[in-house]
Amino acid sequence: MATPEGVQGLVIKGRDGKLRLKYKTNLETRNRILAAYKKGEAVPAADRARVEKQFSNKLLKERAQTVAAHETFSAQAQGRREAYAQMIESGAVESVTKKWLHNTAKDPRHDHAALDGKSVDFNEAFVMADGTRMQMPHDPSAPPQHTLGCRCVVIHVPQYRRPSR
Repeated sequence: MATPEGVQGLVIKGRDGKLRLKYKTNLETRNRILAAYKKGEAVPAADRARVEKQFSNKLLKERAQTVAAHETFSAQAQGRREAYAQMIESGAVESVTKKWLHNTAKDPRHDHAALDGKSVDFNEAFVMADGTRMQMPHDPSAPPQHTLGCRCVVIHVPQYRRPSR
């Protein structure tokens, strides 16, 4: 946007003759870029500063949403695990197995999809193709590439004790 050539590189002329941008922007930014394109100029510095601030704010909001979702999924997974650990400790159940369920996504993690339907004992870890060991999806001890944006879940299957006679 700082040069006329840069502005030209952002604009595409459609088959219908309408001008479009290569990237998704808000309406205000789109109009600024198209106005500069039509004049054969760069986007004025003051306008570029506003666009950069808007973009920065958008990125900050997206980061906050990513962190919030990550922390929520992690807390839920840890809470479920703790509940079943307490059931085992109390003697209410004989054993618990857990089953990994991969949730469909546009860009699935192939190592997560490979675990879909796999069951292990409660204290056994799921092992990823890269060797990462996880007690459950969203395991806080796992690296970010296995937890951020993950939509997998684990289903716990308790084996209840039979009442003694």
